[in-house]
Amino acid sequence: MVSAHSPYSLMNTVGTFCVYAAICKHEGKKMLTFPGSRGFWNGYWDAPDADLIEHEIWASVDIYAKNEAFNCSNGDVYKWKHLWRVLAEQFDMEFEDFDEDDDG
Repeated sequence: MVSAHSPYSLMNTVGTFCVYAAICKHEGKKMLTFPGSRGFWNGYWDAPDADLIEHEIWASVDIYAKNEAFNCSNGDVYKWKHLWRVLAEQFDMEFEDFDEDDDG
């Protein structure tokens, strides 16, 4: 999952949530409600940086990386339950925690 700003990434979660927040604000909503699941809210997510992307490119095109398995991470992790407030503040909206009692 890509989380950093990247205008060329079609799988940018942060960008997708920014569009979601902008639509909610445009519709006059004052509260930004998290649209994901409990696992997505509470789970740890990896935040790769550009150096890791360069490594992935190397691993996919270099002859010496052929048929090798790589598992690399810069160790930066986050939870949406911690970032949702920050996103709401950026759009001057109130935020709502994920409803832990909701089984959905």
